[in-house]
Amino acid sequence: MSHLKEAGSYGLVIFRVITTHLLWSVGVHGDIAFNLFMGTEHGLLEPFKNLSINQFMDIFILFGGSGGTMALIIAIFISSKDNGSLNVAKIALPFSIFNINEILIYGLPITFNPKLIIPFVLLPCMNMLLGYFAISWGLLTFNGHSVAWITPPLLNAYIASENFTVVAFQAGLIGLNVMLYLPFVRRFEVLNTGNSMFENVLEHKIQLQTEFARISELNYVQKQSEELAADNKLQKTIQEVLSGELLLHYQPKICLDTNEVIGFEALLRLRVDSGRIVGPYFIKEFDDAGFANLIDNFVIKTVSEDLSKWQAEGFNPKVSINLNPNNILEKQTQNLLIDMLGSMAHNVEIELLESAFMLDLKRVEETIDLLSSYGFSFVLDDFGTGFSSLSLLSKIRVNGVKLDRSILEHTVDPKGQTLYKHTCMLCKSLGFNLIAEGVETKEEADFVKQAGVDCIQGWLYAKAMPMQEAKKYAQSIETH
Repeated sequence: MSHLKEAGSYGLVIFRVITTHLLWSVGVHGDIAFNLFMGTEHGLLEPFKNLSINQFMDIFILFGGSGGTMALIIAIFISSKDNGSLNVAKIALPFSIFNINEILIYGLPITFNPKLIIPFVLLPCMNMLLGYFAISWGLLTFNGHSVAWITPPLLNAYIASENFTVVAFQAGLIGLNVMLYLPFVRRFEVLNTGNSMFENVLEHKIQLQTEFARISELNYVQKQSEELAADNKLQKTIQEVLSGELLLHYQPKICLDTNEVIGFEALLRLRVDSGRIVGPYFIKEFDDAGFANLIDNFVIKTVSEDLSKWQAEGFNPKVSINLNPNNILEKQTQNLLIDMLGSMAHNVEIELLESAFMLDLKRVEETIDLLSSYGFSFVLDDFGTGFSSLSLLSKIRVNGVKLDRSILEHTVDPKGQTLYKHTCMLCKSLGFNLIAEGVETKEEADFVKQAGVDCIQGWLYAKAMPMQEAKKYAQSIETH
């Protein structure tokens, strides 16, 4: 993996092209297998200006699917007199237009077929080199527009460039590939003439493929549409985050006894192109795409930098951070916490959602024990939103419980007040410190204090703010 990273993004393209096509040749879905081991984020890298690896692959290598098989279908129509090959090509053609070629790969077949594996692997490598030199020499330019992988060839080239030179270049590649596929198609047909067993097997295979296509086409198209919509949304979100600036703001936590700031919660923010600062609307898309570790790494490193700056200024607040429930159980995240924040662990509080305990209680307890030994403390976050919160309190070893705003909202009703007070009484009797979040009015602050809450955070006092403003706010409270 390290050698690939050193080779750069184009080195990764070379490795991807060769690997995926060799896997296809032995019957393995090359693209899925490659992404499984390498991850999907590499496809977003840009080896060229305004052109990601995924787009480079789609435009210069995967027209008709892996192996540039649209050219193979055209070559079959031009030269083949074999009914089996022609039938497979006819069935595969409408799918090939949208870069789907499994019917051709397994029906012709290309897999385990040395007569067709050679051009299937080598032609994409040739296309890759021709595309690389054409772009490097400035012959082709791109506009950065996102293009879905099922966009037909020529159309995807135009959308990504708005330049007919790119379209003509792609058409030229397809034509060149057709000519190079032709002798292999003829050789394939000669060697298979008179092989009645193969013809019978192929005929049955075609019938199965036809029936499969007829029955599952609607479901397949629907699934592809859903995946395409999700992929487009993810790419749009990632582009918005990359073009903006991730920030951490800090919301004060106020001790109800002293009315002083006893710490902050670090909250993620994004400064967009216009300069406006917005909340972390992108968290779910990043989590679903498997990129949650990128967000957690940013939070850990930024809190480490901010705490170091504050300590150098003689300011030593406790800061709470929120991490993805899955990531906190991984050694990589634990090691990063220890490396970046271990020396300041007594100033760091980790807020865990109830869902983290539902994943694997034993592993969560082991994680808490490990990080607690370095001085980190833990709080159960958003208590009151889950279904098993009360039973969970008897099992977990955390320092505090944060009461969710949702149960405070119900205190306008006498039953809601009773529930809130008894919840506080239960938590206090079990030895937990209590934090009430989302306190917005003086009446709410008076009520939670009477219920036994130790500290509060909410808009009544302050919203989340940049680190230097947060420090000034805390110092101004102390002087009153």
